[in-house]
Amino acid sequence: MKASEKWSKKDKDLDDDYIKEMKEDHEDAVKLFEKGSKSDDADIAAFAQKTLPTLQHHLSMVKEIKKAK
Repeated sequence: MKASEKWSKKDKDLDDDYIKEMKEDHEDAVKLFEKGSKSDDADIAAFAQKTLPTLQHHLSMVKEIKKAK
């Protein structure tokens, strides 16, 4: 299934599916940026350290939305 088809469906599970995917994507991103924050490359580490709090905040927001459903 193409991404455009996945999100264009109009059924009762759309919101739940979207929230689940956003949670998984943000968990993956947080792991990646946590690893990047320990990089030997100073530029990569600095970027990851600067961006990581935003990703963690977004993940916590998604988890709160999931709880509210």
